[in-house]
Amino acid sequence: MGAPEPQTWGDLLRQGTAALRQAEGPTPHLDASILLGHLLDVPRTALLAHPTREATPEIITAYADLIARRAAGEPVAYLTGHRDFMGLDIKVDRRVLVPRPETELVVEAALGALSDRLGPPPDATDTPTESPPHIDILAADIGTGSGAIAIALASLDTRIGRVYAIEQSTAALEVARHNGDRLGVSDRVSWLLGDLLEALPAAVDLIVANLPYVPDQPGAAEPNVVTYEPHAAVFGPDADGLGLIRRLIAQAPPKLRPGGILVMEHGYDQRAAIAATLARVFPTARVSFGKDYAGWDRYVVVHT
Repeated sequence: MGAPEPQTWGDLLRQGTAALRQAEGPTPHLDASILLGHLLDVPRTALLAHPTREATPEIITAYADLIARRAAGEPVAYLTGHRDFMGLDIKVDRRVLVPRPETELVVEAALGALSDRLGPPPDATDTPTESPPHIDILAADIGTGSGAIAIALASLDTRIGRVYAIEQSTAALEVARHNGDRLGVSDRVSWLLGDLLEALPAAVDLIVANLPYVPDQPGAAEPNVVTYEPHAAVFGPDADGLGLIRRLIAQAPPKLRPGGILVMEHGYDQRAAIAATLARVFPTARVSFGKDYAGWDRYVVVHT
């Protein structure tokens, strides 16, 4: 019996795509190429440019394992250990929720609301003659998880002098702090262990929160989310999942400076309930809701 035929990068990519398609994965070719590029430590474009390069036995074995795990539903971000969020390389593992593209819209809305109040931020492409000044703007990211929102706020608007990133999970906070150190923002981000706004040491200009809001009931989340992602980061208390969001809204008035802004992500069918709670707590606020890429209500912006 002869030696097995050598396998190329192109062979592996075709096999991985076919396996994920058979498993009815939503993006089989994309996932297969991300996983192979991760193992080879090359950009995905290199897989197309060099399909005839031979793969080592070690790569073949490791790739088969990753494809099997992805076919079983494990998120790609957990398999690679990374997730791009607003151009930032966020490290993730099963201690934290995988940052979603929809949450990028929440950050964009928060920064946009801040610019409505302050004017546009300095152009990041300009060459400053001196270090950019902070305008004593304080922000808070409640339920920071991987730290993605806090890091994005600190990275994308230098007028924010301090971001308080609060998380009740010690394990998640370790991931967030590590990301902040890697990405060079921990001099402007305070990583705090605590419950919602109780841990916030000062009133702030901007509060951003992506809290758990999925009702804890069968069928409310995709099976792979239930199996792999941290339960406490997905499912909110109360029958409608809004227990934490209601508590946050109730705690917010004394924690916001005059003219402060509150931005929260929420579920597609929770707009009416959140609007009613906001009307009771912030009767004179300007409230607007924003939609996600699929056209569903996904976040709310409150100008107090």
